[in-house]
Parts: sequence; C-alpha cells; structure tokens
Amino acid sequence: MTMFKDGMQRRAKWTGFWWGLVWIFFFLCIADLALARSDFAVSIARDGTLVGGSGDGDGWHYYSGSDAYVMWFSNGTYDPAVSVRFDTYLQIRILDATQQMSVDVSFGWTTPAWTSTGKSTPPLPSDTGGSINSTFIQQESLYADGWIILGEGSTIEPHQLVSVPYNPQWVCIIVKGKNLNLLGFFDEYTGTSGGNEGGEDEGGVQLGACCNQQTGECYIAGTCVNPYIWLGAGTTCSDCKIETRLWDFGDAPAPYPTLLSKNGARHTVKAGIYLGQNLSRDADGKPSSGADGDDYDDGVVFTSALVPGQSATIQVSASVNGVLSAWLDLNRDGDWADPGEQVIIDQPITRGNSTISFNIPTTTTKGVTFARFRFSTVGGLSYDGLAQDGEVEDYRIEITSGSSGGGGGTTPTPGTYGPQPPTYGYYPKWSQPARQVGQALQGWAESSLYQTGPILADDWQDKDGRPVVGIRWWGCFANWIQTSPPTVVPTAFHIAIWTDAMGSGFPASMVWEATCTDWAWAFAGYAQDPRGLGIGNSVFEMTFILSQDKWFYPSTITGSRYWVSISAIYAGQTNIQYPWGILTRQKAFGGAAMRIQTIGSGTAGQAGQWPPTIGSLFINGLPVTYPVQTPWDLSFELISTRSGWGGGSGISGSGDVNGDGKVDTTDMAALINILLGAELFK
Repeated sequence: MTMFKDGMQRRAKWTGFWWGLVWIFFFLCIADLALARSDFAVSIARDGTLVGGSGDGDGWHYYSGSDAYVMWFSNGTYDPAVSVRFDTYLQIRILDATQQMSVDVSFGWTTPAWTSTGKSTPPLPSDTGGSINSTFIQQESLYADGWIILGEGSTIEPHQLVSVPYNPQWVCIIVKGKNLNLLGFFDEYTGTSGGNEGGEDEGGVQLGACCNQQTGECYIAGTCVNPYIWLGAGTTCSDCKIETRLWDFGDAPAPYPTLLSKNGARHTVKAGIYLGQNLSRDADGKPSSGADGDDYDDGVVFTSALVPGQSATIQVSASVNGVLSAWLDLNRDGDWADPGEQVIIDQPITRGNSTISFNIPTTTTKGVTFARFRFSTVGGLSYDGLAQDGEVEDYRIEITSGSSGGGGGTTPTPGTYGPQPPTYGYYPKWSQPARQVGQALQGWAESSLYQTGPILADDWQDKDGRPVVGIRWWGCFANWIQTSPPTVVPTAFHIAIWTDAMGSGFPASMVWEATCTDWAWAFAGYAQDPRGLGIGNSVFEMTFILSQDKWFYPSTITGSRYWVSISAIYAGQTNIQYPWGILTRQKAFGGAAMRIQTIGSGTAGQAGQWPPTIGSLFINGLPVTYPVQTPWDLSFELISTRSGWGGGSGISGSGDVNGDGKVDTTDMAALINILLGAELFK
C-alpha cells in the first residue's frame, strides 16, 4: 500500500493492529448485503505521524496544510442527475491508553469543478497546495472531539448518513487527530433523496427503515446490518420506535427525586442527543451517596470554586445544539424546589464545548450538596419528570468559603495565573516553570513528604554566581479541584540544595536547607496528566522569599551544577485527606528529577536516619520518568537579585524594593505582592 506524507512515500510498521484486520474481515464477509461497501483503517501516533493504514481506496495521503490524512475511493462517473447517500460507520479506539486522544473524521467528495479539470485522479496534495479546499473537495463531519481519554478496549462508534445531491467522481475519508486507531466502512445508495423516505432505488431494490429498537437510531436501506432491523418496504424512520421502556435517569441520593416512583428526572433515549460521550439506558434511577451511580455523567466540568456571593463557571459538552437547565440545592435540604435554586434556565448551547457562568447567592449554605443538570432540544423542564430527549446528570459538589487567607475577590479563571514575565523586583536565576498546554498545565503531582519520604529533587545550573534569595514552585493537593487550597495545608515546606554527583544523574550531599512557614500562593489552573487522567487537580504556584541571612551563595566556580529538593511538612498530622505533591513538567535540563528514598550520613554509603539534614548523602532513589526511560523534571524557579545586590557584605540598599534606603521585611512583603498579588499564610 502506498502512503504519503509531504508528497514522499513512506512505509511504517503498524503495531498492535491485528485486531483491526479481524474487524475488517468481519465486514468484508457481510459486504454482499450492501449495494456498495468500502472499508478503511488508519492508525495515527501521538505526534501526528502515520503508524499504518489500509483500505479499499488508493492509500493514505497527507495534506500538510490541513494536517489531515485522506483516503480516496473512485465513485464512477460524475452524474448531476443522480443523488447518492453514504451510510458511514466508524469504530474509534485509542492507540496509547495512557495518553489523550484527539479525533476529527469527515466524509468528503469531489466537486463538479474538479471533474471539469479533466483529471482521472482525485485532488491530491500536489493539486491543492497541500490543503483540503472547498473548490475541489466538499466534506461533512462524521465525528469530532478534542483531547479526550478513552480506556483500553473502549470504542466510540458513530454512525451517520451523508447525502450528496449528485454522483461525485471521487469520495474520501478525511482523518485529523492524534493517538488514535480508526476502522470503518461506508455503504452507497443511489436514487433517493434524504434519509427518511422509503421506496425503491434505481436498481429496483425495495427500500425501508433500518431501525435500532434499543436506541431509536434509523436509516433507509434495502438490507440492514445488525443490530438494525428492517421494518419492511416503504417504511420510514418515523416508524422506528424504541421497543423497551428505557430512559436516562439521574443518580442523586434520596430524598432527591431520582426514582421513577418519585417522578424522577428521566429522558427518553433519542439517538445522538446527550451530554459528554454518551448516556445510560435504565428502567429506573440509581440513587447513590456520591451521585456516581451513572457511568455517563461526564458532560459537565466545574472550572471554578462554588463560593457564596460569587460567579461560578462550568464547561458543558453537548452532542447537538440544545438547551441546558441546572439546579443547586443551595440550603442542603434534600430538594431543588426552593426559590433561587434553579441557577440556569433554558440556556442555549451548541454542539461541542460551551462555557456557562451562573451566580451563587450570598445566602447559600456552605458544605457538600448536590446539583442536577438537564439537557434537551426542548426547554421548559423541571428538576423532575419526563423529557422527550436528552440527558440528566447529577453531581455531588461542595460550596466553599473561597480563599483560605482573607482577601476575597472574584474566582480566578484557569490559566490566568500561569507563569508570569519578570517585573520589577523579580529576577529569575533559574527558570523551568509549569508548562502550559492549551488552558491546562501539563504534568502530574509527585508526592514529596519531608518526614516520611520520598522527597523530590531536580538539578539546575549556576550560570552567574548570584545568590538564591527565594524560590517559586508549582504543586497540587491530591483530588482537590477548588481554586483555593484545602483547609489542611502543610505546616511548612522544607527547601534544600544538594551538590551534584559529578554528572551521574543524581544528587550527592545536602549543603543548604531552609524551612518555609510563610509562603504566598496563587491559583495557576488545572493539571493535565499526560499519563491519561485528563484535566484534574487544581495547581497552585507558591513563592517563598528568604531573609538575607538565609540566602544561598553558590560556589565561586561558575557553571557548577546543583540540585534543589522541595518537600511538604505536616507536623503532627496523619491521614491527610488532600496531601500535597509537586508538579512535574517535561524535561527542561539535565537528567530526570529524582525521588530521594534513602540517605547516608557518612562516606561509607550506609543508610542514615531520615529525614535528611545538612551533610546527608544521597544513597538511592528513583528517577521520574514517563513513559519508561523518558525523563521528566519538576516545576520550579529560583529567584535572585540583580547583579551587585547584597553580595554578602551587608545591606547596601540594593534590595530596596520600596525605595526607602534600606532592606527590611517591608521590602520582602512588597516583593511577594509584586510577584503574585497573593495571600500570605501565617
């Protein structure tokens, strides 16, 4: 098979794709049931390169201007008098289940303008300048989604009819995406207009409705593919009815109206109308204490804290255009019937992702409560009762007090508080901040606990001899998604600097340490775990400024390599509900960050008493990698003065942030405010 990228022929080994051959073979065996069937398959790696592909077309071509792979199929002679329909089936799987997947699949066909060129080939990249343009190629989307997580063995199986008012010379499958396996086929039917009319095609084949009586999905054909049942010649999709009484129910606990006996919220299952990736089909509701009894409550993401008197935001993912309503039990009395508890009323949303804001009344009771969201194509819904289509999703939420340290103000938006450029009084000495990808900060939180270990350390290089006067680092509290830290935070942070073991990829001995009990924090966004956990924990950036007598002065040998370790201290506390961890990031310098697990107290390399102190030696640990052998670093910055400040010879006014001729705690507080505009733990 010929494959193209940038006009160059390439061959690639298609790893892990034998299951695809079995799938294709199955459909080839039943291909004689369709008037015309064409198969295709393609696998695209995380970096967008073609892993492999096959199909009944002319091979996979890469259109660099559109970043898309296209397979063309000959469709005979262009005929403006004949309308055609293409019944498409896709099976989408993730290539590497530890990573996210993006997918955008369309069905395309050539325009009359292409036929008029007189060429007997389809419009290849060399004909279009490498782009898929509407002059020669028309297309209709079959399925599209942004970065999503799909479990090992899970599939997305869209089915869609595409109607073309003429018989095109060529048709194609257009695939954009990363980290995906795609299999599929399409059947062609001619001589009918639209997808709801029965009758007879130009070959005399009797057409009728192919009905999935479990979901209500339907299409018109002469023969049907399981699980679709042919309803007979001349039938239409209006004859397709759901056979069993199955609805989509909520899962909020009693006494909320969830069960059918309580007139619980329920939606008649209509094909293709839902929130998130899919909906459930049940005979009754599934009340659960955590509102987690429904496997498909995945269409609403809370992107801010829920604070009385403030605005909250959510991101909603919908399969089609429709309207959304929402209720919050603001007084935590077990219902959504009180005044003001419907916080969203028939909000129009479009297919794909939408961001919606709503207000939390100042009288709202703080604590754990429950929310209900209902989506449909027709509004006017209550928090209970039957809806003609769509989905209901219930969520366990928490109304919080917002900031842990006074201040107040509006809830920050994710991404707003990412790495900031230097301002007056802030001079990076070493910078490898959290890495922003889209609206998220890429990485995961590694537990780093000073009392019990392991502690996390990463290497850096002294390039200028300036002292370290402060440090900024990024971290998360496990399973915490609010925009202010939890009530229980570390008592302190232990910051240490270690020498390097002569470039061996690990630290040697601890030469400096400081205990940080006062730090400034700011919400930085949400972590996007590359290992497959999606956008999750809240990320906080923290800053600690040292008093001058605690500054670290590097060796006089410029270019020396050091390691810095950052670990949390929870004094007298055990079984922490939301333990802190430092955020990783893709490699920025040297080797991988290190989990220090065992220390020594002498040159003999014997294990020493934990926790480490000045003079402790590194004995062993584990590098931070993902996947195996791929190093990851920590997210941190070292702060210094400008050249000539301080210098270890006493105060000279060079650190005078507020311009009063001296360096004191007022300057330290001013510097923190310049950095973050943040609140200070005391």
